[in-house]
Amino acid sequence: MEQQLFQHVNRPEWGLAMVASEQPTRRVYQFEDGQARVIAQAYWKLMKPVEDAEQLQRAVRRLRLLVKGTDVAMKSSPVASEGNLEDQLSIVKEVWPEGFANPTYTHRYRSGKSKLKSQIEPVLALVEEQWNLDALPDPETPATAKKVVDALAHVLGKSDLLSATERKALDGLSGKAVATVAQGFLAMLGADIDRRFTVWLETLQDAGLAPSWGLVTAPVALSAPEQHVAVRPSVFKRQAKILMPTLKISSEATLESYDAMLGMSLRIFRDLKNANLAPKDLFDVRNFIFLTLRTDAARKLADL
Repeated sequence: MEQQLFQHVNRPEWGLAMVASEQPTRRVYQFEDGQARVIAQAYWKLMKPVEDAEQLQRAVRRLRLLVKGTDVAMKSSPVASEGNLEDQLSIVKEVWPEGFANPTYTHRYRSGKSKLKSQIEPVLALVEEQWNLDALPDPETPATAKKVVDALAHVLGKSDLLSATERKALDGLSGKAVATVAQGFLAMLGADIDRRFTVWLETLQDAGLAPSWGLVTAPVALSAPEQHVAVRPSVFKRQAKILMPTLKISSEATLESYDAMLGMSLRIFRDLKNANLAPKDLFDVRNFIFLTLRTDAARKLADL
């Protein structure tokens, strides 16, 4: 049964599952929604094997990470102690009935007359202009490699996606590391969307840079904002405690942890759309997590 994936025939919204532990009369199944559920033998027939699931390898990685934190005492996942997603959705619905189309939100986080680093639309416009593969030079010489890295750093510097430490690490590149980052950056932009995180993570590691969450995920998310997410570690970990309480998130960016964070973000995006809150991309999800998990979130949202 190793790596065999299942899907509950009546609960497809739970996602795929694998067996986390088993006894003669019951099994603990770990589902992609982050919940571990005990299912008695009489109901195993509801768990249909999945042979040709899309993104099978990604699902296996995500589930293995969740299984690491599953209670082996044949128990279902505990109820989250820090609220739930419905509470977060209710905060936005109450304060901003029009959701992410709210003018206050749009001005602060999408675009507006005031130039704020939190506004993502001007940054995405720069991505289109300056990260275009046809416009970037071939990094075959130190001078052209530096131009590529400068374009990377310039766009990131216009956003609030990196910490001061991360910006300093990027600005401090020298020698062979500049060529490594330049070549890897172009490779990431030209890669299939599903491969971009891995290509960029390996690039930073090859260049000797610590794979911090911001440095790894920000460029990838800017290159494909509807398919990738810029992880803000502290609040994403808190969100994971609510939606995936068994998840163990690494302190530095890894493919396994990112798959889990991305899956969580895509789930929230779907829930936001179903609630008619009009999210545009995963940057709206990133902001939703931050804005709704703050202490006294409803008041702060109203005062924004």
